[in-house]
Amino acid sequence: MELQSSPPIQGFRQRLKEHIATVGTSLCVGVDPHMAKMPSFFARFLEAAGAAAFLTRFSQCLIEASVGQVAAIKFQSAFFEAHGAPGLTALEAAIAQAKASGLITILDAKRGDIASTMTAYGQMAFAALGADALTVMPYMGMDTIEPLVPWLAAGRGIYVVWVSSNPSGGLIQDAAAEPLLEALVQYCSGASVMDGLGLVLGATKVEQLPNILLERIQGTCLLMPGLGAQGGTLTPRIQRLIRTGGAALLPQSRSISAFEGVSDSWSQYQDLVAQRVRSAARQLRL
Repeated sequence: MELQSSPPIQGFRQRLKEHIATVGTSLCVGVDPHMAKMPSFFARFLEAAGAAAFLTRFSQCLIEASVGQVAAIKFQSAFFEAHGAPGLTALEAAIAQAKASGLITILDAKRGDIASTMTAYGQMAFAALGADALTVMPYMGMDTIEPLVPWLAAGRGIYVVWVSSNPSGGLIQDAAAEPLLEALVQYCSGASVMDGLGLVLGATKVEQLPNILLERIQGTCLLMPGLGAQGGTLTPRIQRLIRTGGAALLPQSRSISAFEGVSDSWSQYQDLVAQRVRSAARQLRL
């Protein structure tokens, strides 16, 4: 009997590019269940139904609005973890629902530690929660990346915080941007997992980057926060990054999900969210 070989594993970058090409937009919807500037009935629903029910309902609104409109959805882990065990239960269920709906799932947890701890973080993100990608802090060096290599080789992805959109990030990141990029590329190339490497690049910082760095990251998986509520705008430089390589995502969270003055109706809220997702997706058409 002839043995059949297994099909090759598709890398994260290629899978992401195909999803982005299918929907034709670089928008990534962010799921940030942060109570600030949210409808007043959210707090009442949370108190009456409990954290798991609230987080599940909130996530469901954004997931359903995203299907067919965007390639990826990003879950901000902290806002789920703040509710303890019910929050983690809701997060696991939300990631599963998003994946079953055909969305690429990003767990925005920004983990970064020594190798043994990163092994556990990888298990948490990829095995326990089932996410497609994890955001990572690189301060601990390649010890942060090395334990995740088996997951990257299996088609998962990481987004390393490289140049972030928060105002004070430049105190450390501006000086480290070039050597960090060099170290990441060298390590991931040597481990044959470049398809799994992504970078967090704040949209508000793109104009400050030298051309030589912009050229080096073209085609890389990019997660570019900063548009919308953070005040960033879609500049020609950002548009070039989006259209070169086809693997850039621009997440929007509060500008999609934060509403004040909405009546006591989940259906009305979901309709408004769906309208905002469609509008933001059109603005970021490729």
